Amino acid sequence: MANVNLNLGLVEGNSDVVQLVELGNGVVQITMKDEESSNSFSPGIIEGLYKCFGAVAENESYKVVILTGYGNYFCSGGTKEELISIYKREIKFSDLDFFRVALDCEIPVIAAMQGHSIGGGLVFGLYADLVVLSQESIYTTNFMKYGFTPGLGCTLIVPEKLGCLGWEMMYTAQNYRGKELAQRGVSFPIVPRKDVIKFAKNIAYEMSEKPRISLVTLKQHLRTKIYEKLPEFIDKELAMHEKTFHQPEVASRIEEIFDKMTMVSSNHQDSSQGSVKQEIRTDSLNYQPFKLKISSYGLLNNLTFAPMKRQVTGRNEVEVQIKAVPVNFRDALNVFGMLEEYNEKKLGITSAENMTFGFEGVGTIVAVGADVSKWKVGDEVLVIGLHDTFSSFVICPQNKLLTKPDSVSIVEAATIPVTFFTAYHGLHNLARLNSGERILIHAASGGTGQAAVQLAQFFGAEVFATASPHKMNFIREQGIKYVMNSRNTEFADEIMEITEGGGVDVI
Repeated sequence: MANVNLNLGLVEGNSDVVQLVELGNGVVQITMKDEESSNSFSPGIIEGLYKCFGAVAENESYKVVILTGYGNYFCSGGTKEELISIYKREIKFSDLDFFRVALDCEIPVIAAMQGHSIGGGLVFGLYADLVVLSQESIYTTNFMKYGFTPGLGCTLIVPEKLGCLGWEMMYTAQNYRGKELAQRGVSFPIVPRKDVIKFAKNIAYEMSEKPRISLVTLKQHLRTKIYEKLPEFIDKELAMHEKTFHQPEVASRIEEIFDKMTMVSSNHQDSSQGSVKQEIRTDSLNYQPFKLKISSYGLLNNLTFAPMKRQVTGRNEVEVQIKAVPVNFRDALNVFGMLEEYNEKKLGITSAENMTFGFEGVGTIVAVGADVSKWKVGDEVLVIGLHDTFSSFVICPQNKLLTKPDSVSIVEAATIPVTFFTAYHGLHNLARLNSGERILIHAASGGTGQAAVQLAQFFGAEVFATASPHKMNFIREQGIKYVMNSRNTEFADEIMEITEGGGVDVI
């Protein structure tokens, strides 16, 4: 896939961008660190892998290899030049076999995939005997995003290691955070990024206590099925490439996607100001960002998604890729132009074309300013107090974020900020609701009503609630004993009867 010199001296076992370090007890660590290419399959990476794994093969004192990347990147897959060369039929992915060095290595290899693993980079890591993933990092088989079918043995190794999820990953070419893969039942250890290497070392040292001949013999047996099937799958993938790789659309997609990544990278670098400390290079950036806009007030049909230009973060700001946004009642009011006067006075919005939508959301940090210390790229966060979250990306001050709880999904988390902050302000800051007090919550089945019910229960209050008849059982299922019809005023008499004239303390 690249022009490399295979006449390499394997004595030292190191290159400029791939380093081999002996950790002791027969454990060695091979680290890829090509910052210029974000650990793509650059000539330096390919040569370094051949050289370091060649050195491993020459030393019979080695028992286990840990293979890892640097920072936020494990391996980013093929370069633009390599993909274009395949499109032009100048090379095939099978011309070099570097992608299977972990499989071919005589001793066990642990892929400590601490960073993003994109396309062929993920496939490359999965050839290892054991795999450790990072909760924060992105893992994707993005071949189909470019319009061509997978290669490098992906159609064998990905389903072999990830089961039916591997099929989904190949078909959709979507990005999956390590945390999401854990939720989907992936059997690999998936730990915080900072713990990946430590976790891999613990496994390696445990393995290194065994005789080398036993480790080698077991690996030969365990890899037999993949070894036997791989040539057939490679041939079939090459045949599929003949049908899919040489379409004009593929070339244009390659150019477009890589150009956007280059544009994003240049837009986010300001060396003179030091404005961006970290940035993510993933296929989450490989599409036209958009935001929700409206051409004129009054009709939902006037809403449309309009292209947007991503902005550079300030020193104390972060950029968040939005994954979920709730629809608030205020958004509906803005669609129908019912807050025109308020928006003009308070926000300076003088026309429908300038209207923004979304006041909260949930997403993943993709860039942080130079002075941001609390947050890092890859953090999943709740965005609060903005006025344009119905957008692919938002720039926000670092104090406008909260950590997304691990116990809730992205969609569930998106329902939290406005509703719960409103309910908390009303019940705690204003009403000073205490344990044992009685509270009447109207519209208890709505967003803010649901938040109020949960907080009131948390505070130990006795809850009386109203809801429309078909939602009353829903409220009762939450442990609320006294639920009344909100479509008439009889609830007042019912409460007075239940409380023997005492009424409630808070409404």
